[in-house]
Amino acid sequence: MHKIFSYNKQNLQTIDQLNFDELQNENKVWIDIENPTSKEISWIQDTFNIDDNIFKQYLAGSKKSQIRILEKYTFTSIVNVKFKNLQTLTTQPIYMLLGENWLITVHSSEINIKEKIHQMFDNDKTIAESSIKILYYNILTKIIENYEQLLTAIEIALTDFEERSLYNYSIEVLRKLKDLSHQLIMLRRYFWKVREIFSFLIYQEQEIEAKENMKYLKILYNNVDELVHLIESYKDTINSIRELYIANVSLQMNDTVKTLTIFSAILLPLTFITSFYGMNGIDLNNFSNLPFGMILVSMTMVIILSILILFFRKKQWILRKKEIPTNSYENKANSKNGT
Repeated sequence: MHKIFSYNKQNLQTIDQLNFDELQNENKVWIDIENPTSKEISWIQDTFNIDDNIFKQYLAGSKKSQIRILEKYTFTSIVNVKFKNLQTLTTQPIYMLLGENWLITVHSSEINIKEKIHQMFDNDKTIAESSIKILYYNILTKIIENYEQLLTAIEIALTDFEERSLYNYSIEVLRKLKDLSHQLIMLRRYFWKVREIFSFLIYQEQEIEAKENMKYLKILYNNVDELVHLIESYKDTINSIRELYIANVSLQMNDTVKTLTIFSAILLPLTFITSFYGMNGIDLNNFSNLPFGMILVSMTMVIILSILILFFRKKQWILRKKEIPTNSYENKANSKNGT
């Protein structure tokens, strides 16, 4: 399905058929095609002498952002990205063919360009008064705004993960962070390609000394460049959330070990007493008459305990001396000297 719009300084109107007179006078023509049929593709190719390879790329499902300067028009392909979930990014290409006073946009029906452009014409009358390039740049602007909304959704998801990492110690959090990290890598690749397109357009406008258009393009270039830097910051945020998650898991493990140690410390002396007095050869009714074997076992236990305590003290695991900082001596000396 296609729509043909003709506009000038006075109005924007929809026309049923394109007359070549529309391309000769002051009117600018914008043709928007959704899910093009083979008949519509043939009509566009014959009317505007479009290269066959361009529509072959579209029909093949190519989603590569690119720009090409041909003899009578400029071909631009840019990817519109939507954040479906943590595992899936929905990508749809938008093909744009820019001529001297005409513009053709080709895309799927999932992308609604007409409504946004009509709002732009209502809100900004300078679009109708300017060249067809301004409409082309404004469509690119709307795509960049979709990128910004996409990163806003990712930022909200990161905030949610940061809160969940404080209370939810499921491995599912790490898995979702990994998926989100992969999505950011894909987005960075898309944004890099779009930034290259704007860089090329700036260079082209510099060649023809179109200063007004160049200012407009530099703003778009800076916006995409900021989005690339935002992705880098989001990757750092993901790493910080991972570290926070691991730290919280370690704290929970330390609390668990602490609890088990307390129970062990309580039960250990009770276990020692029951095992010691439960040994064969001890008569609790005649405790003063201990057998020689019992005395030998007790002495062996004391010797082993002493050796372990000396060994642990040498390793400075227990009975560790506190080190006094050298500054304390200097402070005492200064206080005695009155300095």
